[in-house]
Amino acid sequence: YSLVLLADDGKGRANSRQQATRIVHVNLPPDAEAGPDRMACPGDTLTFDASASRDPDGTITAWRWDFGDGASADGVTVGHAFGAPGTYRVSLTAIDDAASSCSATTDTLSVMVNASPVADAGGDREVWIGGANDAVLLDGSASSDPDGQALSHTWQVGDAASEIGERVRHTFAMPGDVPVTLTVSDTSGLACGTASRTVHILARQRE
Repeated sequence: YSLVLLADDGKGRANSRQQATRIVHVNLPPDAEAGPDRMACPGDTLTFDASASRDPDGTITAWRWDFGDGASADGVTVGHAFGAPGTYRVSLTAIDDAASSCSATTDTLSVMVNASPVADAGGDREVWIGGANDAVLLDGSASSDPDGQALSHTWQVGDAASEIGERVRHTFAMPGDVPVTLTVSDTSGLACGTASRTVHILARQRE
């Protein structure tokens, strides 16, 4: 924009009027784009990409990341690993070349670092087999997830087919020491979203 200032002393002389012109540049702030929300396991290195950020009337000269865990980095594309489960607010500040008060804008995203569930299959025990009512209750209801996510439960009893459910009943066909593994999975779909626990059940034949 051109800004024109006219000054007149009112005396009507040739030198009574002065004019000054200034050029005013109105900067449009950059558009910071930090990317979508993310999920990860503790220790996983995530790549953060600000390449979708744009400046409508100039050039972005700096990209500053704050990861919400005390760490920061500069650059269009940076990597960072979160050491502990939790939800982190990651912010990107894009700065353009205008050096004005409106040269920077910030965008944020959320990173949920998943906590592994805890599988609880109960303890080792002895059971009797061979009777009409000797089905054994396998109970995984004490399993838990620190993030509060729903859990799915899968039981593997020796070489038998797996069984699905928080609580299932199983009839042992043969006596012996049988390993029973409970695997629980949360809804994250991540490698750290699964945990297993194996107990041993000693099946004794009724005489």
